Formats: sequence, C-alpha cells, structure tokens
Amino acid sequence: GKNHPYGEIVTEQTVNNITRTDCEKFYKEKFIPNIAYLVVTGDMNLVDLKKKATQYFGAWKKGKVVAVDLPPVSPPTQTSIDFVNKPAAVQSLITVTYPVEMKPGTDDVIKARVANALLGGFFGSRLNKNLREDKAYTYGARSSLNADRYVGSFRASSSVRNIVTDSSITQFLYEMKRMNEAMPGVEELNRVKSVLAGQFARSMEDKATVARFALNTMKYNLPKDYYANYLRKLSAVTPEDVLAMSKKYIKPEQAYIVVVGNQDKVIKSMKGMAPAGGVNFYDINGDKVEAPKRSIVGLTAQKVIDDYILAIGGADAVHKVKNIKSVFEASMQGQTIKLETVSSVDDRALVTVSMGGNVMQKIVYANGKGVQEAMGQKMPMSENEITGMKEKIYPVKEAVFDKLGVKMELKGIENLDGKEAYKVITTAPSGKVITVYFDADTGLKLQEMLSEQGMNIVSKFSDYKAVNGVKFPFTISQTGMAPMPIVFKAKSMEANVTLKDDDFIME
Repeated sequence: GKNHPYGEIVTEQTVNNITRTDCEKFYKEKFIPNIAYLVVTGDMNLVDLKKKATQYFGAWKKGKVVAVDLPPVSPPTQTSIDFVNKPAAVQSLITVTYPVEMKPGTDDVIKARVANALLGGFFGSRLNKNLREDKAYTYGARSSLNADRYVGSFRASSSVRNIVTDSSITQFLYEMKRMNEAMPGVEELNRVKSVLAGQFARSMEDKATVARFALNTMKYNLPKDYYANYLRKLSAVTPEDVLAMSKKYIKPEQAYIVVVGNQDKVIKSMKGMAPAGGVNFYDINGDKVEAPKRSIVGLTAQKVIDDYILAIGGADAVHKVKNIKSVFEASMQGQTIKLETVSSVDDRALVTVSMGGNVMQKIVYANGKGVQEAMGQKMPMSENEITGMKEKIYPVKEAVFDKLGVKMELKGIENLDGKEAYKVITTAPSGKVITVYFDADTGLKLQEMLSEQGMNIVSKFSDYKAVNGVKFPFTISQTGMAPMPIVFKAKSMEANVTLKDDDFIME
C-alpha cells in the first residue's frame, strides 16, 4: 500500500523485483529482539529449549526501538453512515464499529465479553436470531468487543441482501439499544455463560491457545492466576453486570455505520436514515469522496456516447477505421502475457493470448462462425458466444450501438478516481450488461465493468493515443480475472491493415 517500507505503492512489478537481500535487510532493520517474546508449548524441558533458542536466535542483534506516538482515538460524537460503492454487488456488507477504552486484564473484560456474546458473540445471540432466524436478512450476524492496551474496539457486522440494507441497520441499532435498556433474563444469561465456558474449555485443547494465554500474561502483566480463575469469574457475572457493561461499551448513538454495497440499489433508502450531515462517501482506499458538482438534468446516454465519439476523433474519423490490429503485454508472476487482437468491421476477429511464448488461448471468428482453442483443444463457439463476438468486431463499438441493438441508460454521475464520470449501463442483445464510465470533462471512456458468473471484471482505460486519427487507450488495467490487477500496455497498434484470409481458417 501507500505506506510500503520502500516508499512506493506495491505493484506486481515491484514484488517481482524485490530480492532476498532486500528482504534480509528489511528484517534486520525492522525486526529486533529487544521487545520480542519467545513462547513454546510442547514436550520440551527448559534446558533443551534454551539450547535451541541460543542456536537459532543467538546471533540476532539488538537494535533501536522506535517509539510510536499514537494519536488519540475516540468514538464519534454522533452516529454516522459511511458508504463505499461496490457497483453490481448483490449484497451489502454492514459494519457498526467504534473504538472503546478497555484494557486487557481489567475487571470489565470478562463481564464485557458476556455482554457481547449475548448481543452477537455466538450463533444463538440476539443479533443472529433477529437478522437470520426471524427476518431471513442474512446467513449470519456477529459482534465483537475487544480489549487492547492501546485502543479497544466494538464491531458488529453482517452481509445482507440489497433490498434489506436499511432495515438491517435499523435492527442492528435496535438490538444495541435493547442491551442498554434492560437486564437479561437469568435463563438467557446462564445459556450465554455456558456457551462461553464450553468455548474456553475446548480452546485449552489447542497448544496455540495455551501459548497465547502465556504470552498475554507476560505482555499485559496479568496476574499469574488470571486464566486459572477465568471460569470462576465468568460464572459470577450477573444480569446487573451485563447491563452496566452494555451501558458503558455498547454505543448505538456514537457509532460508525460503514456500508459497502451497490449505490444504485441501496443509497436512496439509506439517505433517510442518516443524521443531519447526510451519508459520507468514501472510495476503496478510505479517502473521502465529494459529491459530484455536475447534474445530469437534460442529459441522455446517447449524448454521453456522442461526446465520447467526438473526444476520440469524431464520427467521420471513427467510421474510416475498418480494422485494428493490436499487441498488448502485461507482467504476471514474473511471466510476460501477450494479448494480440484483430477486430474488423467485415465480420472477422482474432484473439490470441500467450505466456512465455506459448499460446494459452486462441479465438478465431469469421462470418458468423467461431472456434476457440485452449490447451490444444478446439471447440466451436456457442450461439451466445457468437452473438458476443459480433459485438467485438468493431474497433469503436460505441459508434454502432444502434446497429448492434445495444440499449443504453444514463444512471447518474459519480466520482471515479478523483474525476467526475457519467455512468451509462449498456445491455447487449447477448444479455451482457456492462457499466461504462465516461470522463465528464474530457468525454473519454475511463472504465468498464462486466458482471457475470459472480465476478466483477473491471477494465480501466488510460494513455489515449491517436491511431489513424482516432484515439485508443494504450494502457488497460484489469481486475477481477486474477488476484492482482493486470496492466496491459500496447506495444503496437495499427489501423486498416491488410488481413490474411489464412489467419481465419477454423480447421
């Protein structure tokens, strides 16, 4: 990310260029034994352990511990709704969260854990019963209330269907307020304490848990018998304790409600729930996004497309381009991916994807027929795939949307990577729906998003250059097809080249 120790945003190319020496240098500078703990569980005595520790860690040199001055953190003065847009999402991820002042080992910790478990800490909790069992909004809703020597935290979350996003938020806040209004019944409280006691007992079967408890005891200066007395203290928690902890730590009136979801589907209902300041919008990096200043009143999808055609060279220039032949390259896991394409208005197209000089996939299309080849196996294209190829033979498909039968709808204006962009939904005869964003200032196409088979494939376009009088993007960044973004850069692009008939043989 932006705070990478080498002072740059990490890209796949950056990762590929990092050497073993770089890593060793980084660890020597950043990881030192001064404030480290070595915790071991297992069948080993202290004498043997010290020998092993000296053998493997004896040469580890001390260094300077850099003091970190953490800024003060406090809950918001009033509950806010903060929204991150994820186009085409069919669910909203809701998180209700805020910092709390609760230190490890204090008297509140075990009591507060019981209060949280009752609210959302296990399958039979109030949140899960409400949102999952009673209302069928989600598959699960949980919460956590964590102590920390710096900043503790409360967090409740769930993924819910778009249509019930606002209703789910209402139920989260309802259950949180209910915790503050009345003590739990004895039967409900005993059930929660039994669940927590069982979880604690089972956790002790894991050596890692034993190690973690030992580490916590040293790290937080806990009493030596802290975990030995855990079950006794858990059993002693009363309904009055739970209500007191709820009032102290469960704050429905001072929470950040963070929603990641489909803005088109949910934002309208959420605006009515927001406090006086309205909904706050953020991008995926957590940077605040200002509301667009432009309006789409009087604007149409066709006008946005016409402005795009004008921006890349005009209709006359576009229609003079009969075919485009391009070669793009990208780096992935140290390998070079080459993407070679030909699109021609005479109903022909070629796509070849190769890696390390080996052809991984090849598509040949001509005159309503097509064959695709992968791993040495050839298969004829389906009728739906043929229809999809007909949409790809035009170097600038937007110029012939009417001919292709593509329907368009202008959905609004959004901030995209710091630019105001018009959002147009296109639906092709094949049924393929693509969301397209056009720069409101330049008219150029910035991004396309295709949602299919549960994936969002996003292509971002930049570095426009003129080819035969028409501007085409020479850099295309794609996400959704691989764990990391793949950045394709044009090595060559030609217009109106002579095509060889032999290249389109499908035998």
